[in-house]
Amino acid sequence: MPGGRSLSIPIQDEASAALREAELRRLHALDSHGAAAYQYIVHTASRICETPLAMIGLVDRDWLWVKASIGMPGDRAPLDNAFCAHVLEAGANLLVVPDTLEDPRFADNALVLRAPGLRFYVGAPLVTSRGVVLGTVCVADFSPREPTPVQLETLRLLAHQTVGLLELRAARGEEPLATQGEQPLDAPSGGEAPGALPH
Repeated sequence: MPGGRSLSIPIQDEASAALREAELRRLHALDSHGAAAYQYIVHTASRICETPLAMIGLVDRDWLWVKASIGMPGDRAPLDNAFCAHVLEAGANLLVVPDTLEDPRFADNALVLRAPGLRFYVGAPLVTSRGVVLGTVCVADFSPREPTPVQLETLRLLAHQTVGLLELRAARGEEPLATQGEQPLDAPSGGEAPGALPH
């Protein structure tokens, strides 16, 4: 990934970034990835929206962390070119991009102009009980398209369900669910993750 922030990505203000990081710690949200419940959510998003790519992505100051995904390699990616940063700005609203080349926020994005060549994106914000947006449940495709109302409502519900899972496990004091052999996301093994993530 190129150094520095892409001009098309909103700059995070310090207060919002600190608040989001505090919520991520409270919920132990970055402690594991790939648990069956979260994989079920991204599989459902992919099936309902008929997209090859789907992800639960969480954002701290510098990284997009992948909680679960379909069609996207890696545990994390730098926020440079991250579509998800725009969802953080949108608050409780979905970010719907029917054609990335027709949207000035994304038309010059590296993930649009080069591999993987994203042309469609929808991100539903993960809004906690304290009103903090942690990231998204999102889907993407390589061709432009118009999402249906049912698909958009389903993504909203899946985002709500994702936050519910995080909040419930934190309230119960449960250990994060991880698949066998996974490493915690807050202790990466070194090196940057692949830059092919759309968020």
